[in-house]
Amino acid sequence: MRGIQNRLATLATWGLMGLWLVPLVWVVAISLRPEAVPLGRGSSLYAGSFTWQNYEQAWRTIAPSYTNTVIIVFGTLAVQLVTITLAGYAFARLRFWGREGWFLLSLVQIMIPITALIIPNFFIIRSLGLYDTVWAVMVPYFGSAFGTFLMRQTFRSVPIELEESARIDGANFLQVLLYVYLPMGIPGLVAFSLASIVYHWNDFLFPLLVTADKASPLSVRLSILAATEGGIQWPQLAAATVWVILPLLLLFMVLQRQFVQSFARSGLK
Repeated sequence: MRGIQNRLATLATWGLMGLWLVPLVWVVAISLRPEAVPLGRGSSLYAGSFTWQNYEQAWRTIAPSYTNTVIIVFGTLAVQLVTITLAGYAFARLRFWGREGWFLLSLVQIMIPITALIIPNFFIIRSLGLYDTVWAVMVPYFGSAFGTFLMRQTFRSVPIELEESARIDGANFLQVLLYVYLPMGIPGLVAFSLASIVYHWNDFLFPLLVTADKASPLSVRLSILAATEGGIQWPQLAAATVWVILPLLLLFMVLQRQFVQSFARSGLK
């Protein structure tokens, strides 16, 4: 009986994976379709021939935005790792007036929808003279309430005796954080990093509002391809979509095991 259940579970898993792959296979098939063969002619998956020209044309259009996206995603992440580590340690171990109240106040950021903050953030960015720069997209995300909460929970699970032993051996605040807490917090930092990379790589609405052309990321540039006056070039749009999602697919395929283990070991316990 258990063997039958295992086979059914395996079949269901393969079935779900097949459904997940359907849109990806369709996009790749369209991206290889020659422009001379309209979508309505022949099979939607294979037009009788294929071409790589769509990838070359799409790359020339979105190449400048690749640099912007990499700077935005990894620049934001670098600052976030510092701020959430320091804030998480402070809320987990340091004693100061109103610690719990300040922590609850920081969690309000999670409860407020991001879209509700877009207009105030836009006016602040414009008043600072950051419009159409990568800083305009990065600055509002330098702090993260979710990351602070994640690292606080991680650091609270570290036995306080380890910190006391390090203090007795003469370690200062920075050494305690680097050599005692940070190694224990690596799973939480990896889990947060993956979530942050995926979110900022795909973020569209706020970058659309605060960038024009020079600093536009991939998500915004892709929407420009879909709004040409001469009509949508579906093969080029599909090829550009593949270029945009390819790094995330490779990242997930390479770090799949670490991705699952990081969330399993993170401080959400």
